[in-house]
Amino acid sequence: MASEALKAGVHLEVDSGFRSYRYQKQVLEKAMADGVSFDVAVRWIAPPGYSEHITGRVVDFSPSDLTFSRTAAYAWLRANASFFCFGESYPETRAGGFSWEPWHWRHEDCGTDR
Repeated sequence: MASEALKAGVHLEVDSGFRSYRYQKQVLEKAMADGVSFDVAVRWIAPPGYSEHITGRVVDFSPSDLTFSRTAAYAWLRANASFFCFGESYPETRAGGFSWEPWHWRHEDCGTDR
């Protein structure tokens, strides 16, 4: 997918991929050590064992914040990611009640017809 995006002049830079239980715990603990309450932190950081990152099927693109929605990379992904079996995990529509994360994309099972 990245090489096809590059052909279109778009650089897809991955900020984060697989995260172990231990690493996810460290991410959450760091936010809390920085003064963020647990209730606020878990709005953006899944507790260990609950992050899609543990599946190895998810990537966060850079910049991994809401500014990603204004990048050429996001526009390219919206138009083309499904051809590579990727979908936006937490869309702007707040599907499932989750906050929008335009940088967070999941590889999905496309079957054998692709």
